[in-house]
Amino acid sequence: ETALVVVEVERLAGLATTHGAEAADHALATLAARLQAATRGSDVVARVGVDRFAVLLTGMARADDVRVVVDRMRRAGLAPIAGATEAPIELSLR
Repeated sequence: ETALVVVEVERLAGLATTHGAEAADHALATLAARLQAATRGSDVVARVGVDRFAVLLTGMARADDVRVVVDRMRRAGLAPIAGATEAPIELSLR
């Protein structure tokens, strides 16, 4: 089975306004790397919008398998990002 998870980056515009576009770009690159690290080699992480990623999870045998990966992605998004501490961003996963 395959699952699609949409990851919304909340407060990215505020980060860009407060710290500039370079800080927002750095935050997105950091989040992309963290999402990739939280998934498996067979999964695909793609940026599909200004503040949105799509994660395709392949080989999911059970709903619990999806929950485990989603939980890892959620935890990865909670870690502070350098340069974004005064205007923290959040992830919304669907």
